[in-house]
Amino acid sequence: MELYNYKKSNKTDYTVEELTLDHAKEDSPVKFIISYNSPFRTNIKENDRVYSELLLSNEQNPNNEFIILVHGFGIKEGKLKNYRYFIDNALKNKISCAVIDLPYHLHRAPSGESIGKRLIQGSEIDVLKYFHQAVVDIKKLIDIIFEIFPVRNISICGVSLGSIVSILTKAWDDRIDKGIFLLSGGNWNKVYSNSIVRFIFRGNYLEKNKITRKELEKKYLNLPIFINKYKEINPNHIDIELNYYPELKELNPEKWFLYDTLTFAHKIKPKDVLMINSKYDFLIPKESTLQLWRELGKPEIHWVNNLHTTKLFKSKRVLEIINDFLF
Repeated sequence: MELYNYKKSNKTDYTVEELTLDHAKEDSPVKFIISYNSPFRTNIKENDRVYSELLLSNEQNPNNEFIILVHGFGIKEGKLKNYRYFIDNALKNKISCAVIDLPYHLHRAPSGESIGKRLIQGSEIDVLKYFHQAVVDIKKLIDIIFEIFPVRNISICGVSLGSIVSILTKAWDDRIDKGIFLLSGGNWNKVYSNSIVRFIFRGNYLEKNKITRKELEKKYLNLPIFINKYKEINPNHIDIELNYYPELKELNPEKWFLYDTLTFAHKIKPKDVLMINSKYDFLIPKESTLQLWRELGKPEIHWVNNLHTTKLFKSKRVLEIINDFLF
């Protein structure tokens, strides 16, 4: 199985529903609901149909700019309120905005299943496949946007879990112009061992086995070696078993190396990146963020006083920083 890529089909399997949000207002944005089959099948009906809300400003968009917004972990219907500040800001600046549902979230949440269960209780292979599906879903959304709209540039903005997905997607899709990564970091060992994430997992790690910090640290000693070898080879595709590249496979890497943002950060140009992180982040330790920042080539980074929440979109300063970066 090739990671972060999919075979395109000539068969059209998407639907586009157009809605006008407020017919009484001339400047009301036009809303589209785009749905399509995920390129990666999990055989869970709800999850295998992808939904994206796309909003276009009625004002002329001379640059045909689009931005894809990728939400964070555990988001539920009716909890996207803070994201609207970002969307309204984009529309005001004549940028169309697409909001995609990540696997097992929002419209894709299996009935009767708690949000996030697949990530918290899944095996390392399950989690790797989760990120693979999230990436190829976005890549297919980009295919559809290019097919039905006149597009000049597409950027991506992700928050927390969405920032991980956004980094992986930008690393594997050259069509994405700029990346805005909020509340992001790298090195799962640092995140797990030095934040409240370990309490969320209650001591369980990946294959549902108990693991100590020392044991996890030992497993992660191989990560820098793996990354250096990966950079040396710089493959343009990668398979889940690393059979394409025996030099990588012989290092016996952990599966989670293949969805750690540090592994692929070098594929992204630093000038194309904006990072915004919290000084008081209870999920992503500062060391994790700085490690990612270095691997990304030390791009523009800002530290804000907000906690690890989407309330940062309500900050005028954050929106100004984003506008300065985009324009």
